Amino acid sequence: LFHGSREVPNIIMVIDLGREYNLGGAGILQSTQENERKVKRCEVYAASAFVFKTVQEGGSIAKYNTLDEGNDWKLFTTIETDWPLKEYWSHVQTAVKGRDVKIRPIELFPELDPKAVNIAEFYVSELVSIDGYPVK
Repeated sequence: LFHGSREVPNIIMVIDLGREYNLGGAGILQSTQENERKVKRCEVYAASAFVFKTVQEGGSIAKYNTLDEGNDWKLFTTIETDWPLKEYWSHVQTAVKGRDVKIRPIELFPELDPKAVNIAEFYVSELVSIDGYPVK
Protein backbone atom coordinates (compact mmCIF):
# COMPACT_ATOMS: atom_id res chain seq x y z
CA LEU A 1 0.00 0.00 0.00
CA PHE A 2 1.38 3.40 -0.98
CA HIS A 3 0.53 6.60 0.83
CA GLY A 4 2.01 9.70 -0.70
CA SER A 5 1.62 12.36 -3.29
CA ARG A 6 3.63 14.64 -5.51
CA GLU A 7 3.01 18.34 -5.84
CA VAL A 8 3.49 20.70 -8.76
CA PRO A 9 6.07 21.20 -10.22
CA ASN A 10 7.12 17.61 -9.46
CA ILE A 11 4.28 15.99 -11.40
CA ILE A 12 5.52 14.85 -14.81
CA MET A 13 3.66 13.13 -17.65
CA VAL A 14 5.46 11.61 -20.65
CA ILE A 15 3.69 10.58 -23.85
CA ASP A 16 5.23 8.50 -26.66
CA LEU A 17 3.77 9.76 -29.95
CA GLY A 18 4.76 6.57 -31.78
CA ARG A 19 7.14 8.26 -34.23
CA GLU A 20 9.08 11.50 -34.56
CA TYR A 21 7.13 14.60 -35.65
CA ASN A 22 7.91 18.23 -36.42
CA LEU A 23 5.89 19.64 -33.53
CA GLY A 24 4.23 22.97 -34.25
CA GLY A 25 1.87 23.41 -31.32
CA ALA A 26 0.49 21.85 -28.17
CA GLY A 27 -2.74 22.18 -26.27
CA ILE A 28 -4.60 20.90 -23.25
CA LEU A 29 -8.27 20.38 -22.58
CA GLN A 30 -9.19 20.66 -18.94
CA SER A 31 -12.20 19.17 -17.21
CA THR A 32 -15.66 20.51 -17.94
CA GLN A 33 -16.14 20.81 -14.16
CA GLU A 34 -15.12 24.39 -13.31
CA ASN A 35 -13.66 23.42 -9.92
CA GLU A 36 -11.37 20.87 -11.63
CA ARG A 37 -9.68 23.30 -14.08
CA LYS A 38 -6.49 23.43 -12.09
CA VAL A 39 -3.55 23.93 -14.44
CA LYS A 40 -2.62 27.58 -14.84
CA ARG A 41 0.69 27.06 -16.64
CA CYS A 42 2.58 24.02 -17.93
CA GLU A 43 5.78 23.49 -19.86
CA VAL A 44 5.95 21.04 -22.75
CA TYR A 45 9.25 19.46 -23.75
CA ALA A 46 10.17 17.23 -26.71
CA ALA A 47 12.85 14.57 -27.17
CA SER A 48 13.72 12.05 -29.88
CA ALA A 49 13.77 9.24 -27.33
CA PHE A 50 12.80 8.78 -23.68
CA VAL A 51 14.91 6.79 -21.25
CA PHE A 52 13.74 5.91 -17.76
CA LYS A 53 15.83 4.03 -15.23
CA THR A 54 14.38 2.78 -12.00
CA VAL A 55 16.50 3.03 -8.86
CA GLN A 56 17.12 -0.73 -9.14
CA GLU A 57 18.51 -0.15 -12.66
CA GLY A 58 20.88 2.60 -11.47
CA GLY A 59 18.58 5.60 -11.79
CA SER A 60 18.56 8.37 -9.22
CA ILE A 61 15.49 8.98 -7.09
CA ALA A 62 16.43 12.69 -7.06
CA LYS A 63 15.96 12.75 -10.86
CA TYR A 64 12.35 11.48 -10.69
CA ASN A 65 11.17 15.08 -10.28
CA THR A 66 12.46 16.10 -13.73
CA LEU A 67 13.04 12.85 -15.68
CA ASP A 68 16.07 14.61 -17.16
CA GLU A 69 18.57 11.85 -16.38
CA GLY A 70 19.64 10.22 -19.65
CA ASN A 71 17.29 12.39 -21.73
CA ASP A 72 17.77 15.41 -24.01
CA TRP A 73 14.54 17.34 -23.47
CA LYS A 74 14.08 20.60 -25.39
CA LEU A 75 11.53 23.12 -24.14
CA PHE A 76 8.93 23.07 -26.87
CA THR A 77 6.34 25.53 -25.55
CA THR A 78 4.61 26.84 -22.45
CA ILE A 79 0.82 26.66 -22.25
CA GLU A 80 -0.82 29.37 -20.15
CA THR A 81 -4.47 29.11 -19.17
CA ASP A 82 -7.08 31.45 -17.78
CA TRP A 83 -10.63 31.19 -16.45
CA PRO A 84 -13.34 30.43 -17.65
CA LEU A 85 -12.06 28.71 -20.82
CA LYS A 86 -11.19 25.04 -20.70
CA GLU A 87 -9.14 24.54 -23.89
CA TYR A 88 -5.80 26.23 -24.52
CA TRP A 89 -3.30 26.09 -27.36
CA SER A 90 0.25 27.34 -27.69
CA HIS A 91 1.94 27.50 -31.09
CA VAL A 92 5.65 27.79 -31.81
CA GLN A 93 7.54 29.83 -34.40
CA THR A 94 9.98 27.03 -35.23
CA ALA A 95 9.17 23.34 -35.29
CA VAL A 96 10.77 21.10 -32.68
CA LYS A 97 11.41 17.47 -33.60
CA GLY A 98 10.27 14.89 -31.12
CA ARG A 99 8.80 11.46 -30.59
CA ASP A 100 8.24 11.87 -26.85
CA VAL A 101 6.69 14.84 -25.06
CA LYS A 102 7.01 15.68 -21.39
CA ILE A 103 4.23 17.72 -19.80
CA ARG A 104 5.23 19.49 -16.60
CA PRO A 105 2.57 21.57 -14.83
CA ILE A 106 4.46 24.41 -13.15
CA GLU A 107 1.64 26.49 -11.71
CA LEU A 108 -1.88 25.73 -10.51
CA PHE A 109 -4.66 28.09 -9.58
CA PRO A 110 -3.95 28.80 -5.88
CA GLU A 111 -7.43 28.15 -4.55
CA LEU A 112 -7.37 24.53 -5.70
CA ASP A 113 -5.61 21.44 -4.28
CA PRO A 114 -1.93 21.39 -5.41
CA LYS A 115 -1.76 17.58 -5.11
CA ALA A 116 -4.24 16.86 -7.88
CA VAL A 117 -3.72 17.74 -11.53
CA ASN A 118 -6.47 17.23 -14.06
CA ILE A 119 -5.69 17.42 -17.78
CA ALA A 120 -8.52 15.73 -19.63
CA GLU A 121 -6.81 15.72 -23.04
CA PHE A 122 -3.44 16.70 -24.48
CA TYR A 123 -2.96 17.71 -28.12
CA VAL A 124 0.00 18.27 -30.42
CA SER A 125 -0.04 19.62 -33.94
CA GLU A 126 2.43 18.67 -36.63
CA LEU A 127 4.08 21.39 -38.69
CA VAL A 128 4.18 20.04 -42.25
CA SER A 129 5.01 23.16 -44.31
CA ILE A 130 5.99 26.81 -44.03
CA ASP A 131 4.88 29.08 -46.90
CA GLY A 132 4.21 25.97 -48.98
CA TYR A 133 7.66 24.47 -48.41
CA PRO A 134 7.74 21.09 -46.63
CA VAL A 135 9.40 21.03 -43.22
CA LYS A 136 12.06 18.35 -43.00
